[in-house]
Amino acid sequence: MKNRPEGFLKAKFIAHHSEQFDY
Repeated sequence: MKNRPEGFLKAKFIAHHSEQFDY
C-alpha cells in the first residue's frame, strides 16, 4: 500500500469516519 498516494489514505480516513461526519 506504500505505492498508494496520500489521497487514497485521506479517502480511506473519510470513509472510515463517514458515520461520524455525514458527507
